[in-house]
Amino acid sequence: MYWPGMITQIEDIVSECPICAVHQRQNEKEPLLVTETPDRPWSIISCDLFELHGNHYLITIDHYSKWPELVKLQTLSSSHTTVHLKSQFARYGIPDKLISDNGPQFACATFTEFSKDYGFSHITTSPHFPQGNGQAERTVQTVKNMLKKATDPYKVLLAYRNTNIEDIGMSPAQMFLGRRLKTDLPTTVPLLRQSHSTEVEDRLKSRKLKQVNDANIKRRNELRKLYKSENVIMRHNNQWIPATVVEQHHTPRSYVLQTPDGRKYRRNRQHIKPTSAKICIPAESEEVNIPLSNSNCDTESRLSANNSPQKEISNKQKDAIPLKVALPPEKPPEIHITRSGRQVKQPSKYADYITT
Repeated sequence: MYWPGMITQIEDIVSECPICAVHQRQNEKEPLLVTETPDRPWSIISCDLFELHGNHYLITIDHYSKWPELVKLQTLSSSHTTVHLKSQFARYGIPDKLISDNGPQFACATFTEFSKDYGFSHITTSPHFPQGNGQAERTVQTVKNMLKKATDPYKVLLAYRNTNIEDIGMSPAQMFLGRRLKTDLPTTVPLLRQSHSTEVEDRLKSRKLKQVNDANIKRRNELRKLYKSENVIMRHNNQWIPATVVEQHHTPRSYVLQTPDGRKYRRNRQHIKPTSAKICIPAESEEVNIPLSNSNCDTESRLSANNSPQKEISNKQKDAIPLKVALPPEKPPEIHITRSGRQVKQPSKYADYITT
């Protein structure tokens, strides 16, 4: 069978199907963006927390020199994390920007007050999108592998900071401190003196651009921008749920969305799909099983479902239901003390017996 406009009508029906909308695949990966290259050390830093062998660590990485700072945390509170960052700022200075995820240690009033007091810009990445803080995520993997193999973690960090970076020809210590670090290997004094290179920034930009171009070979298409009040579905708890675009966030490819229950979420464009389907949200007492009906999600349908004949109890059934009688609390067992001072408790099975 065929009629004019048949393919267009089929596409319209599929695009409005709520079952197809909920079970869609995730968006294809977008081309990588070239991040900002700082012009000096400790200007832009990233922070992240990770766990290893039951211990929690805070890692800070400098975007310019790749210099890592590692701290073992006693607690996961925001105030404890802030104290360690203040200690680093006292040694190396206050950065211009600090990038982190939306963990409870960073997305709280304590950290907001800390950023205002010290005068640096705090930038958070999109929730459930660790690629937004890729510099810290990559450093976490590297440091984890080093700590797993190391017998002395301090020597491992020293060696890492003193190792030349590929394509740059300088170590993090040279770029961050302007000199090599003395290790347990024999080193001449001239090599430990400070040296400056004006070509570091150009090499960093060239290296970063090359990495982005290599990664973008398979990422050619960029997702279109979303408009205000546009109906979309967003990824939440490993499933697609309906939402509406509130506004575009000031960070790249990030949007603020609002679900039908009034809650607002922030998601990266990678986790958002435009849709024209009308998706029904089941009530909290209902099971979240598919398929979803194409009918409108009104309150009358929910009330009718709750008042169905299957859930009604007849008067005979009500009479057959035994009443719950409130029983008095059981008395604690009596304790007797013998002549020697030993305490003897009466077994609970003799609690109903009356002694004379």
